[in-house]
Amino acid sequence: MNEAFSWVVGAKGDYCYGPLLFARRAAEMSLDAPNDLGWGWRFWAMRHAHAAGLQLSIVEQNLPCPKEQRGEDSAKDRLYRLKQLTQNLQAILPT
Repeated sequence: MNEAFSWVVGAKGDYCYGPLLFARRAAEMSLDAPNDLGWGWRFWAMRHAHAAGLQLSIVEQNLPCPKEQRGEDSAKDRLYRLKQLTQNLQAILPT
């Protein structure tokens, strides 16, 4: 997902995890996100902020995956991650 979004915004980075902080204008724009995006709302908001000329910045930090999530590797967990990926990809497609 990070690779796909990097193509959209022209900058490599980890856009999937960690906190997401919006300027007021970007936060207001995110309220227009379709209700059915699921996890894709983050990428929809970032894509639209970028398209509006707002700056995207990445602040790298050492934030390891929480211990309770490290073992989430069942078939159900993998299918859920595929659903998240589908929602994220749908959010960055041109409308």
